[in-house]
Amino acid sequence: MTMRELYEPFIFSQADCLVEVLDDFGSPFMVMSLGQAFRQGLRYQLALCLLYDRHGSLYLFQRSKQSPFFPDLWDVPLAVVRAGESPFDTVIDGLYSSLRVRPSSCVEICREAGASFQGSPDFLTFQALAPSQTPAPDSLDIDQLVCLDEKDFQVLLKDFPDQISPPLRYVGERALAFRV
Repeated sequence: MTMRELYEPFIFSQADCLVEVLDDFGSPFMVMSLGQAFRQGLRYQLALCLLYDRHGSLYLFQRSKQSPFFPDLWDVPLAVVRAGESPFDTVIDGLYSSLRVRPSSCVEICREAGASFQGSPDFLTFQALAPSQTPAPDSLDIDQLVCLDEKDFQVLLKDFPDQISPPLRYVGERALAFRV
């Protein structure tokens, strides 16, 4: 399965939202629907967030079997950056909508232009620190929430690659999860 095929359910679940289309330099130059940008092979932005507890362990959630995208896979929050919204605001809103948490800090750690397939998004990766309360995930879309240290995270990536979502695979392949 290609990366494009893996992301199609996620993209088409939000196909009507408006995104800023990016030029070759990563600057926005027009606004159109996400579905149209994807079909035309144009660049847009996706923001993912790595949320940590106060001990430095990474929160992962397992999507429900009924989830419209990446069902039953371990994942991290991922959101489309909508037109007129900053990637930072996208991450903050995405964390609240998926895990009902407002982070105490949040910083961008990586920005990668999409070039691996036509219509590839630019990925913006953020690290955030959860406040003292435990996140309360949306029970319709998320079955389980766990906190993994670096060693357990590496075991998941190595021994169970078929049980992780493309965004989580992206994080693992680029060694972003426990970057200081």
